[in-house]
Amino acid sequence: MIQGQSDIITEEKERGLSLTFQDNLWVFKRLFLKFSKSKYKYFHFDLNCGSGVNAEVGCIGSPIAFIDSANKVGVESFYAAFCDNDAGAITVLSNNVKVSTDDRCNCFVEDNNTFVKKIRNIIIENGENPDKVIGMVLSDPNGTAVPIDALVELSIAVPRLDIAIHWNSVAFKRVRGAFGVDRPTLELALSQIKKSHWFIREPIGKWQWTMLIGRNCGFPSKPEGFYDLNSSAGQSIFAKCNYTASEFKEFGAVLPSSSIHKQSAMCF
Repeated sequence: MIQGQSDIITEEKERGLSLTFQDNLWVFKRLFLKFSKSKYKYFHFDLNCGSGVNAEVGCIGSPIAFIDSANKVGVESFYAAFCDNDAGAITVLSNNVKVSTDDRCNCFVEDNNTFVKKIRNIIIENGENPDKVIGMVLSDPNGTAVPIDALVELSIAVPRLDIAIHWNSVAFKRVRGAFGVDRPTLELALSQIKKSHWFIREPIGKWQWTMLIGRNCGFPSKPEGFYDLNSSAGQSIFAKCNYTASEFKEFGAVLPSSSIHKQSAMCF
């Protein structure tokens, strides 16, 4: 299982993250490895990565889930970067046998905003063209510390790198309720990050955790359990995760699909 808030949420998060990783890795394998098994490299960047283990719940974290997913899909050529500002967590992760014995894995103690701005150079230093690489950056904070501005810059600097965000809908809405409507919203994040295709997962738990995946290529497959954001189901989930209770009251008890689509049209 993946590190999480409770057994139920942990199980759902594990399934969602693992399927997300595997889906991207399969895309990479189909498009690149069939032409050259050694020439191309997959890039994976995990923000808020943690220690790799949740001792309280007895489960693994996202770094180990990625390594397991790469092994399952059979992608051998990859560069994985695990970043957290908690030095203690990174020390534990660095000593994990799956990380310490794999020279494809790299650990960083750094602020996420600062690290994201280094991703393009990391790709170049590894001999790859940042305009063409396939991979993913995962932002999975406990609260609302999603580095939106840095991800906006990254979406332009490395256009084919998918962006996955684990979004705490209730936390974001509470922050707006407490500090004002100028605080970030899901709609704002999606409208600024330069991705032409978005997928969204049904929220889970009392905090309405949802996962979003942004891509610039319209791949025919999508991770299991995700919906195209342009679909009626995707728009319904978007509205649930974006609007506060008072906004729902203002717009009406149930937002018609056409109204939701109009509200989120700027996302694309």
